[in-house]
Amino acid sequence: MSSSGAEVRDALFIAREDLLQLLRQREVLLWVFVMPGLFFYFIGSVTGGAASPAGSAERPDPLVMVTPVADDWLVEGLARRLKAGNFDVRLAARGDDLGDVPLKLEVVAGSGDEAPSARVARGERVSLRLTNDHQALGAELFQLRVARAVYATAADLVLVTEEGAALTAATVSEMQSRHNPFSLEVSAAGDRGQSPLGFEQAIPGIIVMFTMLVLLTTGTHMMTVERELGLLRRLASTPISRSSIVLGKWLGRMALGVVQIGLGMVLGTVLFGIAWSRGLPVLIGVLLAWAAFNGALAILLANLVEKAAHGASLGMLLTMVMAALGGCWWPMEVTPGWMQAVGLSLPSGWAMDAMHRVVSFGQPGTAVLPHVAAMIVAALLCARWAAWRFRYQ
Repeated sequence: MSSSGAEVRDALFIAREDLLQLLRQREVLLWVFVMPGLFFYFIGSVTGGAASPAGSAERPDPLVMVTPVADDWLVEGLARRLKAGNFDVRLAARGDDLGDVPLKLEVVAGSGDEAPSARVARGERVSLRLTNDHQALGAELFQLRVARAVYATAADLVLVTEEGAALTAATVSEMQSRHNPFSLEVSAAGDRGQSPLGFEQAIPGIIVMFTMLVLLTTGTHMMTVERELGLLRRLASTPISRSSIVLGKWLGRMALGVVQIGLGMVLGTVLFGIAWSRGLPVLIGVLLAWAAFNGALAILLANLVEKAAHGASLGMLLTMVMAALGGCWWPMEVTPGWMQAVGLSLPSGWAMDAMHRVVSFGQPGTAVLPHVAAMIVAALLCARWAAWRFRYQ
């Protein structure tokens, strides 16, 4: 066998043993196989309310309207306006079990069970009380949408009376069915899509962050422990070359990153319905380049620190900084310009921007080739630096 073939064989042997050793660590099993799914659900659920703050015809937002009289033309007219605003309206009486619906609109028409329309016909006030229990981002927009329906209903009543007609179910319904001569069309001034939110933001962000977290903490820590215990000195006494050791350590950490990424993508597809199929080959290339970069950076950090604890701490610090600035916690598209510039100067920003372009915006693979190339170059530079700084003791 040629010398280059022997070096590759040795590197693959070290990579396999390193991967098995890493997977024996309980903390690795926890952060690779358990924590990603929990973070997917928690972060995606918390930010999910902002994913469609204006509602959608396919998934209208539930709303309970509490009214003293259900069969009332004013209540029915308001319900029609709310439904037109993408609310799924359910009528209930006072004292009914309303369940856990976060939006509740109570129609207050004085005391007793008088119909709200009767008070309006006499020129008396009908009050509305909105309870908004939404806790997600964009919760205030639900109140704005309800207010828009209320104002539209009030405008219907004004127009009916201005035309000299009586306020009845027929006249209000006819007014609401009229064609509005005014329309407003809103479109993007450039090629920009809706910022990914909810699970569409959380799952790619958690995959990128956890890959970085596991490799830069455990991957760095394990190598420094091997140096402290003299295991690397034993390798120095074997026929395995220095380059094979570095390559094997790199491949072993890359393999752990692939396990992390693969599991995250499976969970995202099966449990949360993320459509990875759009540009999947390109996406795999992006994430492989990301795993390669973090694997090389982990080896570099392990050779820059003296103590195992220092390596894990430094890896954690770098992960938190790059995850926050790189768009793993929130979309970079919603941050100020200076923060976007900083994020796109970091490898984590390259990975997240590439994933958003492919998964969320449906851009072609050529749009992320610069991102992949930059991560590969960064990985090779870190690997070269790590090989130069590599030490057995």
